[in-house]
Amino acid sequence: MYKIESKSYLPADVIKNGNQFLIANGYMGYRGTLEEYTKDEMVGLNLAGIYNQPPRQLDPWRESVNVYNPLYTFIKISGRLLHPTYIPPLSHVQILDMYKGLHYRRTVYNIDSAEVSVQSERFVSQIDKDIICMKYQFMATDDIEMELYTGIDTSIFDLNGPHLERYHFMESSGIFTADANTTENRIPVCVSEGITFDIGTETKALLYNNQPMHWVHFRAIPNKIYTLYKYASVQHTKANSVAESIASVKRAMTKTYKVLLEENCAFWEQHWKLADIELKGDDAAQLGIRNCIYHLISSRPYADHQSISTRGLSGQGCKGSICWDTDIFMLPFFLNTDPESARKIVMYRALTLEGAKRKASKYGYTGAFFAWESQDSGDEACSDYNITDALTKAPIRTYFNQKQIHISADVVFAFDQYIETTGDLTVLEDGGLETVIECARFYQSFVTWKPDQKIFVCNDVIGPDEYHEGVNNNAFTNHMIMNTFKVMFKFIKMMREYNSEFVRGLIARKGYTEEITKMHVIERELLQQLPDKRGIIEQFDGYHDLEEVSLDNMVSRIDNPSEYLGGKYGKATPTKIIKKADVIAMMALFPDEFSKRVKLANWDYYEPKAERGSSLSDAFHAIVGSEIGKSDEAYDYFMHSVTVDITGKEKNYNGSIYVGGTHPGASGGSYMALIYGFAGLKREGLYLKAETRLPKNISELRFKCLHRGKIAQVLVRANGAKVTWEKKT
Repeated sequence: MYKIESKSYLPADVIKNGNQFLIANGYMGYRGTLEEYTKDEMVGLNLAGIYNQPPRQLDPWRESVNVYNPLYTFIKISGRLLHPTYIPPLSHVQILDMYKGLHYRRTVYNIDSAEVSVQSERFVSQIDKDIICMKYQFMATDDIEMELYTGIDTSIFDLNGPHLERYHFMESSGIFTADANTTENRIPVCVSEGITFDIGTETKALLYNNQPMHWVHFRAIPNKIYTLYKYASVQHTKANSVAESIASVKRAMTKTYKVLLEENCAFWEQHWKLADIELKGDDAAQLGIRNCIYHLISSRPYADHQSISTRGLSGQGCKGSICWDTDIFMLPFFLNTDPESARKIVMYRALTLEGAKRKASKYGYTGAFFAWESQDSGDEACSDYNITDALTKAPIRTYFNQKQIHISADVVFAFDQYIETTGDLTVLEDGGLETVIECARFYQSFVTWKPDQKIFVCNDVIGPDEYHEGVNNNAFTNHMIMNTFKVMFKFIKMMREYNSEFVRGLIARKGYTEEITKMHVIERELLQQLPDKRGIIEQFDGYHDLEEVSLDNMVSRIDNPSEYLGGKYGKATPTKIIKKADVIAMMALFPDEFSKRVKLANWDYYEPKAERGSSLSDAFHAIVGSEIGKSDEAYDYFMHSVTVDITGKEKNYNGSIYVGGTHPGASGGSYMALIYGFAGLKREGLYLKAETRLPKNISELRFKCLHRGKIAQVLVRANGAKVTWEKKT
C-alpha cells in the first residue's frame, strides 16, 4: 500500500494533482503535472534554497524560484494537440509509487478512428541530485500521421515573477541547454536535456512557440509502442553551470534509464526500511502516513545551509520560506529516522543567525529574532501585507513578521530536541550554543518588568492562534520563552563539562557574562498563565472577555470562503474562536508539565473553539487527545492531518493570495501524532518507553526509531507496548 492513484481526469483537480503526485529529492521538486502541460496548469520545477526578488515590485515579496521545464513533451495528430483538457480522454490514470519514488500516467484518446495511448514514468534521482529522468511511450491502433515534440518549456509559472533574465539557448551534440540568471543576485540557473528515441528517424531541432524542441514527423505502425527516454539536469550557483549541466546529462545517458531507475529504487527501499510505519486496522490511515513519510523524505535538506520550506518543494506557496513548521513539526521525523538531515535542519538556524540578529536590531532589540518566514540569508521574508481581502483584493496589514516572537523559542526547542535524541554536542560548538544564547538575549530585551507586580510580562505578541494579534502574555509564548532560558542554562552546563575552554571563550568573546546572570531572574519571574479553579489556562490576558460564540455561529458570518478571519477586522477577532491549537499546543510540547486534569479541562474548553484554519493544529489535538483518553476524537484530528495532501481539501488561498502546495508540516505532525500520541513514545535519558493509546480504528503499530545512535523497534497493540533494540552487526 504505497501508491496514490487517480483514475479519472477532472480539470478542477489539476492543482491538487500537481501537489499530490509531486516527485522531489531535497534539491528540486517537480510537480505532478502531465508532460503536455504548461504554466497554465501550474507546471513547476522548484529549486530548494534559491530565492529571488523580482524587479519593479513595490512590495518586497521574495519567493523560491521555478526554472525551465525540461520534460515538456506532447503529440499532435492532424494538427490537434493530445491534451485531456481539449480532447476528453477515454481513460486516464495517474499514479505515484511512493515506494519507488516514481510518477506514472496513462491516457487513452479516440482520434481519427484510432485509439492513441500515451504513458510515461519519471523520477528525480535521489543519488545524482541534479538529474530528472523520464520514459515516455505512445501507441496508435491505426497507421495515422503523428508529430512528436519534446524539449524545454521556457515559459515559467510564477506567483510573483519573473525571476530569470538573460535567457540563452544552445544546442550541442543533440543536447539542448537553456540558461539564465536570477534577477536579484544573478545566480546562474541552467537546464539541459537529452533524448534517445527508438523510432529510427532523426529528429529535427526547431522553435515551437519560441521553445527549443526536438521534432519528428512520422506515420505510426499500428499497435507499435514507441519509446522516448529523456535525461535532464538542473544546475545552479556554479560558474560553470552550463558545462556541468551538459556533462551531467551525458553521464546519465551513458548510465541508461534502467540503471538510474534501479539506483533510485534501491535508495527508496533502504530509507523505507527505517522510516516506514506499519499500521493495522485502517487502510486509509496506512496509506496516509506513508504519503506523509514520502513527502518528508522527498523534501529533506540536501546541503548544510538548507532546510525545508513550509510547502516543501511543491512550488512558491508561502514564498518557499522556512517557518516553525520545520523546527517543531518536521524535525521529529528526521531525528528518529535520518539524523544527518536533522542536523542540517538545526544547523540552518545557526548558519542564518546573522539574519535573525539583523531583524532583532531592526525592531530595537538585541539578540536573535528569527524570521517568521526565513529564506537563504535568514532575513525576514514575511511582508507587512501578505494577505488580501477576498472581496476587494485590498491588502490587509498583518503583524506575523513583527509579533510572532515565539519563533526564536521554537528554534531553541528544536536544538534541545536534537541534543536529547542524538547526544551530538558538536552542533553547539558549530554555532548552536551561540544561537541559543542570542535567542535568550532577544527575549531579555523584549520582556517588560512590572514593578507593582514584581514580574516580567510579554506584551503585544501573536501566539500560534494567529487570529488574535497584539495580545499580552500569550500562555504558549511565555512558556516557550521560559523554556528558552532553561535550555540555555542547561546547554552551558553541558558544554562546560564537554568543552569548558570553548564555553569560556565564547562567553568572554561575546561579552555574555553579565547578561546571562540577569537571565536567571527573568526565568524565575516571567509571568506564566496558571490554571484557574476549573483547570483552564487563559490563552492570553483578556481572552475570557471576548465574545462567547459557537464555531458554527462565527462561520455563518463569513461572506467569502477565502476571507481572512483574523487581524483588525476579521470575523473571528472579537470572538473566542481561534485559528489553531494554542494552549493545547503548549501541552503537547510539554506533556509532563501539566496534569491530566488540566489537559482535560483545557481540551474541553478550547477544542470546540478551534476553527482548524491551519493543518498544523491537528497534530497537537491528536497528541493531547490521546493522552487524556480521547483517542477516538484524537483519531479524527489525525486522519484530517494525515490525508491533507491526498484529499487536497486544505485552504489554497489567504484572501486572494495562493498559499497552496504540499504540507510537510502536517506530514510531520501526523508522524508525531502516531509516535508520540497513539504510541506514547517517550525518551528518558538513554532509554525509550512506549504505551498504548490506540484508537479503536487502529489495532497495531510497528515502527523503528533512532535514539543515541541505536535503532529501537516499537510494537504497540491494544493490550500493551514493547520496545526492543536491534543488535549492531
